[in-house]
Amino acid sequence: MRTNDESSLYVTMIISVAVHRDSSGSDKTCLVCIARRPPLNELKDKPA
Repeated sequence: MRTNDESSLYVTMIISVAVHRDSSGSDKTCLVCIARRPPLNELKDKPA
């Protein structure tokens, strides 16, 4: 059940990044956004 929520979040992030990339026209921004997302997700996954 949690996987679905995470999947939806990822899709939204990807769409947001894609739109941002199109607006900025920079592939670097897209890479930075994607690379910056995993760490946040991992931290949320580990309830410390």
